[in-house]
Amino acid sequence: MSRHSRLWAAIVVAGVAFALYRATLLPGFDFGDTGFLQATVGELDLTPRNGYPLYFAIGNLFLWATRAEPAYALNLASAVEGAVACGLIVLVAAELSASVLAAIGAGLLFAVSYTFWSQSIIAEVYSLHMLFVALTLLLLLQWTNRPTDGRLVLFFAAYALGFGNHLSMILLLPGYTLFLVLAAPQGWRSMRRPRIVALALAIAVIGSLQYLWNLRGLWLWPNAPPSLADALQTFWFDVTRTDWRETMVMHVPESMVRERLAMYGFDVVQQFGWAVLLAPLGLIRLLGTNWRRGVLMLALFAVNAAFAFTYNVGDT
Repeated sequence: MSRHSRLWAAIVVAGVAFALYRATLLPGFDFGDTGFLQATVGELDLTPRNGYPLYFAIGNLFLWATRAEPAYALNLASAVEGAVACGLIVLVAAELSASVLAAIGAGLLFAVSYTFWSQSIIAEVYSLHMLFVALTLLLLLQWTNRPTDGRLVLFFAAYALGFGNHLSMILLLPGYTLFLVLAAPQGWRSMRRPRIVALALAIAVIGSLQYLWNLRGLWLWPNAPPSLADALQTFWFDVTRTDWRETMVMHVPESMVRERLAMYGFDVVQQFGWAVLLAPLGLIRLLGTNWRRGVLMLALFAVNAAFAFTYNVGDT
């Protein structure tokens, strides 16, 4: 399986996905979070409560490039980001399965899955989030093929940048950390080398600078914080949605457990149909051919599924 065949497969799937999303794109405004995002794009000042600095920066670029209405420009950005994510998923699937046909099938199946399609035709942060999930996973797998510091830096940089769009990138950390430890060519202790730790910390700090845009917005309020400490406290409260986390994260009542299980089963079938039965078979095969990559995928799934199952909000 050549590199060119993988790349062409990814381009074709991305093109098909974009054609679908463009044909079904929401033409204008919508309610809820979508309306908030559409009304905020184009603003030069963001507050910590606005969040999503990378998302709005990319949205502003689409607004400038298309000269379209803000609502339409941001909807179109989701379509492009969703299509790119599907193309990256093809490359990830090809890396894991060593089959272009299987990768094309995975990319197309994900592209037409109900929830991802619905989020790729409106202004939302999730298509860009999936782009970063797929990109970081691809870079991590490519690092194992040729484990150089340069490739590791690319992975660190993409992972840090993804936090500028959605903080749920943190859910990938346990799986990624475990895989780095297991796959390090010179043993797990090589991941603790001062050079590697310093690179990781430096890139994390640089990535966090995206949120200076939001922090700056605090001093533009009529009631600006009286001190830097107060500003940082307000910033952390708003950006991390502390008020939501206290009541919604890991707060599913015991009486709702059976209902959540039923809802999870319904959602999985709604997304992928009975093709979802291929997933455990693929995982078993991956564990047999490359157990480290199998453990990576299992860890990523387990952490994200556990979070989704215990996230007590109406749209999960």
